[in-house]
Amino acid sequence: MQGYISEDTLRHALIVSGQMDREDTVTMEARDCGRLDDALSAVTEFLKTVPPGCPILELTRANGLLRQVVDCLRTAKK
Repeated sequence: MQGYISEDTLRHALIVSGQMDREDTVTMEARDCGRLDDALSAVTEFLKTVPPGCPILELTRANGLLRQVVDCLRTAKK
């Protein structure tokens, strides 16, 4: 939440809403992981064709974030 809400307040809201309990029971299906892999591949390929300029910064950032998500999910599945 980028510092707008304290960690304690956010944690309390997640506990009250039941999201903290749900976190341990939810798993990503292979199909969903495949979609993230496809998205990462698409952005990576698109980066190769985009000319230099402002959009390249956002696309590079998106590519890095998608890579982090995919890596985290692979680590979590082990």
